[in-house]
Amino acid sequence: MKKIEEVSIVGLGLVGQTLARFFLEKGIKIKQIVVRKFPNNKLYDVQYIDSMKALQAVDLVLICVNDASLEDVVNQIPKEQLTAYTSGAVGLNQFSKRDDLAVFYPLQSFAHLNPEAVTKIPILIEAKNPTTRDQLQEFALRYFETCEEINSEKRAQLHLAAVFANNFTNHLIHLAQKLCDENNLSFDLLKPLIAESAQKWMDLPAEKLQTGPAIRGDWNVIEHHKTRLSDELREIYEVMTESIVRSR
Repeated sequence: MKKIEEVSIVGLGLVGQTLARFFLEKGIKIKQIVVRKFPNNKLYDVQYIDSMKALQAVDLVLICVNDASLEDVVNQIPKEQLTAYTSGAVGLNQFSKRDDLAVFYPLQSFAHLNPEAVTKIPILIEAKNPTTRDQLQEFALRYFETCEEINSEKRAQLHLAAVFANNFTNHLIHLAQKLCDENNLSFDLLKPLIAESAQKWMDLPAEKLQTGPAIRGDWNVIEHHKTRLSDELREIYEVMTESIVRSR
């Protein structure tokens, strides 16, 4: 089995930037980085190209573009080139004519990601043939603590769960910050509560940790809360409350 030693990256968004920096720090040779336009300040001492036609053969081409651009990029890569994409939501069966194509999905939010957290990112792989799977698994486990083979359906469900766990939770924290700001309150007062809850989620089922007026059925408090909210926040409050009540 040929080991993956030389990589090229297509796309330099948050995922592409993070992986490029990480791989270079680990001594992996990055032959080329494909970008739509050349950056003013090149972050890495590698060859930047802005045309897929200039892409040269390597052990692995890693596609780090948004889902809408993925099919177009895949179609421009030679079929004999081992290629993997980093999307969590796009199924591998959408590319029926590409037996060499695989998935290398890093399950993490890359906004302001702590560099020390990169090695802890779970890498979820999927491939159409065992050799490609073994190559990606060996490559991932050289640099990341966790690598699992997961099919497209389970990966899509996991991606959806991640939206609830991270994106929606982050938005609720954003709304809490706005409430504090609008009422001249320090958000710092909520940080111990948030930190303690996050730590508990690592060890216990969230269902067992639910507190507050909705789980208690304290309707007087709920109605009092609703009088203090804008129409937009009241709607969110009511949906969340109803969901918690149904879970009792």
